[in-house]
Amino acid sequence: MKNPMLFPRLEEKKLFIFIDSYSIDKKLKSSDKWNLDRFARYFETQIFEFGRTSYETKYDSLKQVTKFRQKHEKRDEFHDILIEYCKDEYEGEYMLGYNSKTVEMIAQEIFGKYPKSQDVDSLTWLFANNDWCLFNRNSKIVFVTFNNTLLMRNTTVSKNLNKNLFVVNLFDSMHIMDLFAKSQHGNYFIDSNFLTHPGMWYWYSFRSKVPRYNVPSRRTESEKHILEEFANRFTYLLCSLDNLGFQYYFPSDSHFFVPFNFNYFILLTTGIFDCLAIESKEKYNLKFDYDIIPSKTSLYSKLGKEFLQELEKVNSQLRKHIIKYSNFIYLIYSLREYAIHREGFRIMSPFQTRYNTRRTSSLDSDSFTVTEDVVNAIRGTGYKNSPNEINQWGISYSEPFIFLQPYKFCKTLAILLIEFSDRYLDLLGFPDFLQTPSGKEMKNFKQSRVGF
Repeated sequence: MKNPMLFPRLEEKKLFIFIDSYSIDKKLKSSDKWNLDRFARYFETQIFEFGRTSYETKYDSLKQVTKFRQKHEKRDEFHDILIEYCKDEYEGEYMLGYNSKTVEMIAQEIFGKYPKSQDVDSLTWLFANNDWCLFNRNSKIVFVTFNNTLLMRNTTVSKNLNKNLFVVNLFDSMHIMDLFAKSQHGNYFIDSNFLTHPGMWYWYSFRSKVPRYNVPSRRTESEKHILEEFANRFTYLLCSLDNLGFQYYFPSDSHFFVPFNFNYFILLTTGIFDCLAIESKEKYNLKFDYDIIPSKTSLYSKLGKEFLQELEKVNSQLRKHIIKYSNFIYLIYSLREYAIHREGFRIMSPFQTRYNTRRTSSLDSDSFTVTEDVVNAIRGTGYKNSPNEINQWGISYSEPFIFLQPYKFCKTLAILLIEFSDRYLDLLGFPDFLQTPSGKEMKNFKQSRVGF
């Protein structure tokens, strides 16, 4: 029996993930099909709940997910939109807060004068999920879509969505699932039915991301190898990144934990650079002026000029690699200067962002205010200026402020650091561990986990 006006009741201890079936069907690249299969492995996991639009998907894995349907009922010059669903063998039906004419008008504003029917349909489902957030105040909902317009920030729609509704693509949705499992349940999934402890999870994550790292062999009584510390720092860095993700999606005392983990992330990054520099110095037995001073062995040209000159003589390709990432290295050391040796970063929260009676609408989570100098350093790494839009670096503008969102910023940094480090080890002559028989377990982890 259907109960009109009854919203779907979501369990607070579960994360609800709603899938825009049409956009997945039309825009998921064939090369990314394995990611959808990885996503589908978690459909039966108890801490997640899934729903999808009624579009007849071509993917068998999505067909097992509960379908929600739209039904339009004519009233005067427009249609009411009813949402039908079946959950736990109980059918429900409720009226959307927007009628068809209102949805069409909003669609024309964000998609253009003649929006496609499927775009209007996706927008309708987004509004439905927003309604569910209003009814289930303590629940989080992830709306999974490849509709680029709905994924954009600072549109009329995105500015008015509930803070507990996350509109993301398939890949980011899996990161949120992982962060939810870790922060809300203490579950570290290696696979949908296989849990481990944090230390092992981050070790697997590191080994699968930097496959050129090979565990150094040494006798028990020998000194610790510098690359052992490289591995430790990298695993700590991945953990600190997740801790920033916890505070972005599921905040708890974020005003304390965000700067703590951000500063730690920056320090660990410079520490990783130092490990690579020391390994290079020891491998090639480099000698240069003042080489007994630790800070002179550095990838940062301002500190390690003589070291880098000697390195170029023995491995010119490695020196070219460092030059290619010199702006990235400069950015990290600039941030370290701010965080450790100067005034640090000013953190602001959404509810505190009033300046001269104007509300900074681009801010949706705890963020740092930064100067144009930091933005210029980011530009040097390939960042393109996009005022009033949080981009992949987490930068947004709202005069008189420039905001940096720590989690998004560090996530981009981590991707660059992984690329830089693995190629660095490659140029030092280290083989790909994942291609050896011992690397099979790490390869399986890479294909089955949902986290970053």
